[in-house]
Amino acid sequence: MRVAILLLAAACVPPAFGDPKPQVKPAPAGAARGGSDACVAGTKPVQSTKTECAWLVVPRGTKRRATWNFYRTDGKFYTGDRPTEEYVAYRVTPATKQNIAKGVLVASVVGSNGGVPDADGEFWDFGIVESFDWAKNEVRFEGVREPLYLTATRVAVLRFTNGGNVEPVTPDVAKPASTTEAWSQVGKDKKPIAVNDTSPLNDRCPTEHCLRPWVWFVTVEGSAWPARWNGKAFVDAEDPTRVLEKPGVAFRTRAAHHSELKPGMKVILYDSTTKIADEHDAHRKWSFETVESVDHYLQEMTLKDGGSKRPTWNARIMVLYWIAGEPADAVE
Repeated sequence: MRVAILLLAAACVPPAFGDPKPQVKPAPAGAARGGSDACVAGTKPVQSTKTECAWLVVPRGTKRRATWNFYRTDGKFYTGDRPTEEYVAYRVTPATKQNIAKGVLVASVVGSNGGVPDADGEFWDFGIVESFDWAKNEVRFEGVREPLYLTATRVAVLRFTNGGNVEPVTPDVAKPASTTEAWSQVGKDKKPIAVNDTSPLNDRCPTEHCLRPWVWFVTVEGSAWPARWNGKAFVDAEDPTRVLEKPGVAFRTRAAHHSELKPGMKVILYDSTTKIADEHDAHRKWSFETVESVDHYLQEMTLKDGGSKRPTWNARIMVLYWIAGEPADAVE
């Protein structure tokens, strides 16, 4: 019994090229928190070959198969003796009854016997949790027939891409945002409510997508223009003295959850490969887009504009629309 308990509490990290072969070791305190302390410095991984600072690295071409590796002193991850140029790296923590749920992004070792992984060079597969059963020690991934073992499963907590910054993995346990807030700017007469907010936009990001709660996205020459209703007309969200000319359909939106994005869906997208920095950026470059495909492992979607890719976390779903002279109505 003592041996079994020690094994279940252990976590092993296979070595990167040139590192000593590791032994099975207890999971470090940092890993239990997703490695968000000693193994990340600011927005970058710590350049270290310490066992507790390993990342599960997915080369871009493989979609979801990963191996353990370290962020080296030259600022790169390596596969064998070659640097991995295109990748997504994850910090993970053992699956528990508190952190696993349907929709969570996890990794499970391939070919495991259900115990704690401890073999050099093992491969891990990432997947979205479809279901799990602690009594049977099973977890099933979306689109994968065979179950894997819960005791050989880790939950993704941090993500790092080449050329990017370390960011929290979007909590996939979260449900799609409520539509209630979207209707908060519509009066009993089913028309927009006039905005009295006089505070200037700032360099902070206090809300989801850094948007003020009164924002409407107004169709202007085919683009989605962030705007506010002043009681008589739609004006620019950032400059309320500027009246929008020839405004079309106006939309109220909510943040999209990547699990609900489907091919063919129309969204309003912040046109950037990075997250929104502040309120100034948030009230500028948005566009209407159609989803071509979605990679839930990378939380990335391909658009029907020629194949460009954008992160799913910058998308918003249209909840209701308003056309001047008509009552606001839900988007079907």
